[in-house]
Amino acid sequence: MQHYTVNVQPRPDLRVTGAWYDQAEGRVYYIVQNTGAGTAPAGHTVRLFRDGSAVASTPFDEALPPGAVRAGSLADAWTCAGTTAQMRLCADATGLIPETDEGNNCFEESWSCDLVPPQI
Repeated sequence: MQHYTVNVQPRPDLRVTGAWYDQAEGRVYYIVQNTGAGTAPAGHTVRLFRDGSAVASTPFDEALPPGAVRAGSLADAWTCAGTTAQMRLCADATGLIPETDEGNNCFEESWSCDLVPPQI
């Protein structure tokens, strides 16, 4: 009988856990967390979707060890028709990094289309 040794490397698990828009800067900010047991290498893509269509992306150039939480941003002038639009931000949007859960990389919520505060 032969015995084999298999090295199983711990995998990262990237998640975007929050996002907000800074109108003055024209940037969407986001929080990325690695909830996995392995380090996520630098170089994955964070992508912004508006109503299902990709509108902006940026490389995430920092390795994230297990438990790490980092903020990032990408340039986008948030505009949409109607009153609201679905915003979705995804870490590792191109599937570059093998993760423990490939289905939890995105954060999604409804954002207002009218971001101009009323004049009082």
